[in-house]
Amino acid sequence: MLEFMPPLTLTEDEVIEGAAIVDQAIADVTAGKVSDADVASFMMWKAGATSRVRKRSPPVRRRWCLP
Repeated sequence: MLEFMPPLTLTEDEVIEGAAIVDQAIADVTAGKVSDADVASFMMWKAGATSRVRKRSPPVRRRWCLP
């Protein structure tokens, strides 16, 4: 789950750019270009930890509702 809390002054161009960045990041992870170890320091769980085992989810279907 991703939660975004943008500033109220966010422009439409910034929304489009941010959505493109997130979309590319998700595509890279789905394609296996990024390992769990690469992003472990940014997550609330550590790659390979036995106390919290997360199974890979099916690919995310992305649908953007932009003006």
